[in-house]
Amino acid sequence: MLTGPIRYASETLSALKQRIGHYIQLAACFTDDWGIFDEDGTPRLFRYDVRRLTGMVVRAEHFLRCAIILAVFERLRHGGITPRPFGLNGVPAHANRTHEAPLHPFAALRGIQKRDQAPPGFSVSMPSEAGPAKATLSPKGTRAPQRRARNDDILACDILMARIERLKTIRAEIDDRADKLAAIWAGMIVSRKTTSRATSEITRPANLFLPLKDWRPPPETTQGAPPDETEDLITLHWAAYNAAEGIAALCGRMR
Repeated sequence: MLTGPIRYASETLSALKQRIGHYIQLAACFTDDWGIFDEDGTPRLFRYDVRRLTGMVVRAEHFLRCAIILAVFERLRHGGITPRPFGLNGVPAHANRTHEAPLHPFAALRGIQKRDQAPPGFSVSMPSEAGPAKATLSPKGTRAPQRRARNDDILACDILMARIERLKTIRAEIDDRADKLAAIWAGMIVSRKTTSRATSEITRPANLFLPLKDWRPPPETTQGAPPDETEDLITLHWAAYNAAEGIAALCGRMR
């Protein structure tokens, strides 16, 4: 059992949920204050305001990510979690999924998409850092000129609004998501211990829990954020990073 301390200013998870709920509510009310509404009440935003709201949503998603990690660590530290069985390759077996019918041929001919555009997926584990993007050159070997977008362009914000609604759902599911993830990583611990006793060489299971790649919050989460929100984000990210390191140690990860 891991007994390392959680360092997030002695706040309970309930208090963190309230604080996160405050930031989600700020994002949810953004269009009421800054939106331009169509006749049917559909909100639209200037491009400048879309960037502002996107930053608020990205920060709220990261707040939730860190809160889930802390909740997982609490569960693993205190025990009482039933490990999820793992297969030989260290990956939990997924239930068989029924195959969905393909797109109707007439719809394909008309260029109709199978589903409406969805918001980008939410994951507790952040992607690995990618290398710097390389500039593409025109066939003549010179950089193609690009016209900068205007800040007063009026844009639809359906995807952003869908992400905000998902924020509310994820906040309500923090405990359930933490229970599920804790069971998965507890299964990793049991799998590794069993493997270690059976072989002389310590093997590490796949998909180890290391969701935060750096002790500093991602730059996109703090860019343009108010000072108090930046301080909250740095504090919570640091606490979650330490908690994730504890989970990785518990799962047998070696750097």
